[in-house]
Amino acid sequence: MQSIEISGKYLFSGYFSGVLPHGYKDIRYHFEDLASSNEASSSGNSEVISVEPILKEEISLQECSSAWFLTGRQLVAKFNEESNFHVLIGFPGQVKNTVNIYLGLFRLPQYTTDIVISFNDPVVIHKGKVLERFWALWKELETFLLNQKSAKAKPFVDFMKNDEKMEIIAFLTDITSHLNDLNMKLRGKNSTVCDLMLAVRAFQRKLEVFKCDLQQDLLHFPRLLDQTAGKHHHHNYAEFLDKLIKNFQTRFEDFPLGKQVLLCIENPFLVKNIAEFSNEATKVFQWASAASLQTELIELQENLALQESHCDLVTFWTTYCCESAFSTMNMVKNTYRHTLTNEHLHQCLHLALTPFMPKFKQLVAQRRCHVSH
Repeated sequence: MQSIEISGKYLFSGYFSGVLPHGYKDIRYHFEDLASSNEASSSGNSEVISVEPILKEEISLQECSSAWFLTGRQLVAKFNEESNFHVLIGFPGQVKNTVNIYLGLFRLPQYTTDIVISFNDPVVIHKGKVLERFWALWKELETFLLNQKSAKAKPFVDFMKNDEKMEIIAFLTDITSHLNDLNMKLRGKNSTVCDLMLAVRAFQRKLEVFKCDLQQDLLHFPRLLDQTAGKHHHHNYAEFLDKLIKNFQTRFEDFPLGKQVLLCIENPFLVKNIAEFSNEATKVFQWASAASLQTELIELQENLALQESHCDLVTFWTTYCCESAFSTMNMVKNTYRHTLTNEHLHQCLHLALTPFMPKFKQLVAQRRCHVSH
């Protein structure tokens, strides 16, 4: 087996970005195991990264036409199963990191052949952010690659000068930004199943609007509009959205709670259509009787005492916060961290139990940044 050992202390000081051209070979699919992938991505910049590739079939590194070395997040996005469109992005925090890494790789004599060494894919929300950052800087990246005057840089320059391929990236950047918005709504605390399901169903309706917008003014696709300049685009993106709509329908078709049932869970006094509620409820709870559900809901809604006491349910929230605070404190102040001071414990609980967001700009303004020498 061939062992590849890379020193990343100096060259890989930040994330690297690149776009793979047409017809490249990705040897990641010939690796059975990349044992150090999780450790490498979680620990950041490792001093030495060692990868033991186990080839499933005979393939030499010389067969790889293009390659990038990555130290962090990377993305492989396929527009569809038939096309050869791939994007590989692991974006740097600063452009100078990209420049330093790019120059450093070309100076290494032992890496005359391009290879791909990859780690774990980013989570879904990171993919959209990576594309957004790439789109914001792709003009600067193109200028930098042109200044290199290198044969290795030419395929990437050609890729970024290809309006058809950059149009695909523009579309992917726009659609992943919408998916990120949904992702953020499904995260965090204090969300009930009603809130989550309403967010998903709202996004399903948005997809229909997005599909119609592709044939009109591209109001929801600003990057695609900027790339095409209002002209007819090369690809049938509506077909892509059709697959996305079908995927959402398939994933959530087994979620049986209807609108009236969700409304009853959130606030039973807001249910107006009693018959529709009973029909939806009996589909979920087949043992229930539609007649008894209707009569019980009517009696509940007409009970003035229950309507008044409904406001007193806020005490449940305070009790829950109190109990969860004790549970969090037991996890924070365990046998290995029993020496925490009261101030430190207070800070840990503050971070764990509240939506606390540090004021980074104010904190940075209070400190003098060190100037590089």
